[in-house]
Amino acid sequence: MEEVGIRTDATGLQCEERDIPRCYTRAADMQAPAVICSSLVRFIALRDGSWAAQKVTGWSNHIGLVATQAAGIAIEMETLERLDQPSEDSRPSDDTRVLHVIVGHKLRNHLLNAVDSVVALAKEDDLLVIDNASRDERLDRALKEIASRNSQVQVWHRSTNDVSQNPKVGGLYGAYQEAFWYADSQLYDYVHLLQGDMQLVWWRREIVKEADRLFKLHPSCVNIVTLALSRDKSLGDELRFDERTGSVLLTKYGMTDTGLYHMRRWRSSDLEFGPSEQAHARRALDRGIVAVLHPWPCVVPVPWPPAIRHGKQRGADPERRKPFFCRPLDEPEIAGVRSSSTPEPLETVCVPWGWWCLTPMWVSDLADPGYWILRYKGAKQNGLAAGVPRIDRRGIPGAGWLALVANPHRPSFVALFIRPANALVHVILQRWAASARTLARRLLAGRLPDKQH
Repeated sequence: MEEVGIRTDATGLQCEERDIPRCYTRAADMQAPAVICSSLVRFIALRDGSWAAQKVTGWSNHIGLVATQAAGIAIEMETLERLDQPSEDSRPSDDTRVLHVIVGHKLRNHLLNAVDSVVALAKEDDLLVIDNASRDERLDRALKEIASRNSQVQVWHRSTNDVSQNPKVGGLYGAYQEAFWYADSQLYDYVHLLQGDMQLVWWRREIVKEADRLFKLHPSCVNIVTLALSRDKSLGDELRFDERTGSVLLTKYGMTDTGLYHMRRWRSSDLEFGPSEQAHARRALDRGIVAVLHPWPCVVPVPWPPAIRHGKQRGADPERRKPFFCRPLDEPEIAGVRSSSTPEPLETVCVPWGWWCLTPMWVSDLADPGYWILRYKGAKQNGLAAGVPRIDRRGIPGAGWLALVANPHRPSFVALFIRPANALVHVILQRWAASARTLARRLLAGRLPDKQH
């Protein structure tokens, strides 16, 4: 490895050139992963004690320096070793390295459900779990126990989750960025992102091979969506069928915040996550980047979930009655998913296990009228019967109403009707208040509109 010249800036750590390890040791009281920026390079301290470097114009390879878990220095790199890597099409699919990443905040039972599903179904792959400052001792103990039993599992604990960045997901995208830095430093081919309220329901190496094929068909694709989408998506204009490739593409997203990410293309495109999904989705789309749906969805959002908004929990985080919230698919069901001409919807792939729920399924907070707006659209487009929710009871034993009474359900009927109604009233009042303020400004300005005769 070539020698690297460095110098410090505002941190006050005066380090000599070619003295990187000593600088790290002197900065050992800082918490990793740390990001050290200069005009030429970002240098990232990873939680395993290693370091990765990124030039401003593109990522470099992993640097094999063992250091302490910290640094607070800003550096400039005069020379940097870059190892030759195979082209994106030269590595056989069987050798493709996938890092599954799960990020969660609070909601202990849902996060552990997501982790257990990947550990059970993707045994050949590595898993990185990021607890986004949950501050839950029971969760900490459970994650440590999982990692102690599985050498392929790493657990990181972030100390803060800044909800001011995004009231809906807090510091989720900061955690994603740390995971991508780590994956790039360790030369993974793909990152597979899941959120804490999602679950893997099946996994085969054929999923990765099919993703390889899709990436070759779509050179401008960085992100392949492995999430099963609700059939409500067909009520709008969010999906389009590409006749040339036979693929389904998202129309409003150039990238999402879940699914498989092509790391080489991520590096070369200089992409990064923004403050919200809509922000980086639109930025990628404006650059001509497309998000493609995997034809065989393997991840489901647990339907009717609790949510964290502004740092506060809405809805219950129940215990599991079965090994998972959603039943993993059996071989005939997997064969059905793979033989479908288009991606199967969430309502087909997701089987609530030990509980029942309403379908079409809802995968977000109920504190808005969105679910009922979609029911209206469904009735308008496909008839009244299509707009009425039905009961999905595939995951509970027995038949008749007694079986429904004996098993838990989602959502609570109070949440289903009262919370959306409250949200709708709030929206109406906001609009009324905005109109009242506009009228008041006109009165004060002496510009009251003439009465209509």
